[in-house]
Amino acid sequence: MMFEQSGIGADDAYRQALWGGSMGAVFTLIALELIDKVAESYG
Repeated sequence: MMFEQSGIGADDAYRQALWGGSMGAVFTLIALELIDKVAESYG
């Protein structure tokens, strides 16, 4: 993994990758909700 190759331990690399993926999913869901609300107001 990229994080592991940069000198971070395997456990920390896994935790950082999981955290980054989770945050990406959360912000994607928030963006979809906002886009849906904006689209309804124009529709």
